[in-house]
Amino acid sequence: MSAFSSTIREGIRKRFGLFDEDSSGFWFEDSGVWVDGVAQYNCTVSNGGSPIVVSRDNWNGDKLDGTGISKIIADPTKIQLINVSYEWYGAGEVRFGFVIDGEEHIVHTHKSGNRYTLPWANTPFQPIRMEMEALTTVAGGPFTMIQGSNSVITEGTTSTKGTSQNISSPITGTT
Repeated sequence: MSAFSSTIREGIRKRFGLFDEDSSGFWFEDSGVWVDGVAQYNCTVSNGGSPIVVSRDNWNGDKLDGTGISKIIADPTKIQLINVSYEWYGAGEVRFGFVIDGEEHIVHTHKSGNRYTLPWANTPFQPIRMEMEALTTVAGGPFTMIQGSNSVITEGTTSTKGTSQNISSPITGTT
């Protein structure tokens, strides 16, 4: 889905994925927190209600912290190709993975079939979205979030037509 790199700063949360203003959809999150020298990331799905946030410690795949099957430690200051694939009909899986050296490493799979009474998201047709938010007063800056590219690939046909949208921010001084 995305080529992404970022310098993690305490108190600066960064998200990207397919989700709307009501937080319905899925996203990968840099929480802005380091624990024992390891960047803390979250994989989240939400139908606009209470999001299901799964921290790196609870991922059910390769955590890319050096302890998994790949023995790889993901470096957030280096460019990463992060892939998120999902099944729809409301009860499918959402798989979060990193592509490193041409191989996808699934870090977490969110399973919803036979688990919830409502779909994991309100609709599969969500915009590609990035957010950066200061959770506390943070000195320094500028703070950056770089997304090199993104794509959405679908199997089958779709009948819903999208609406062209542009980046918007009510904050001045942003690029």
